[in-house]
Amino acid sequence: MGKRFGILIQTCAATLLTALAGHAETQAGPRADWQEFRSEPGNFLLWVPGKPEELKVEGCAPGAQVWQASGDSLLTVFQFGYIGRQERVRGTDRDRLLGELVQETADRMKGTVVSSDRITLSGWPGRESRIKFAAGEIPMCMIDRLYLIRDTKLFVRIVVPEERAGNADHRKILDSFKLIDEAKCPRE
Repeated sequence: MGKRFGILIQTCAATLLTALAGHAETQAGPRADWQEFRSEPGNFLLWVPGKPEELKVEGCAPGAQVWQASGDSLLTVFQFGYIGRQERVRGTDRDRLLGELVQETADRMKGTVVSSDRITLSGWPGRESRIKFAAGEIPMCMIDRLYLIRDTKLFVRIVVPEERAGNADHRKILDSFKLIDEAKCPRE
């Protein structure tokens, strides 16, 4: 489970390195073309600037769907999706697993967990974490939200140069992440 989740993290970082290499110093202001993205099979929605494209990652976990978009004006990579058909985790094991996944993410990126706080999505457990790492010589920050909903992991992450990690648009993306139909996720 962890190895395949790590593949998604590495793909996100590789995409950001490509964006950094082609980035011009002058930037336009925030884009006005925010749009809602819905995944009926993943049962989530969120608002993002730019048009997300589905990301096909070789070696990714079965039952995973991932989308990625870049916001040029923010020099940011947004990645979100779900990994279904996972072994169902119950009770306190959920929090332990979430903590392990956060640390694994930091380890794969050769980074450091700066913060990791418990959060919820419609009552389901999650973590919001900040991980510092480097892309070459550039200090970077990953802001990651991960939720365990029955047998599915939902996630949304933003990878950005550390100096831009406080952009208000990042919060808008993270906070817009919602379940479409809570009735599809009944409590055990």
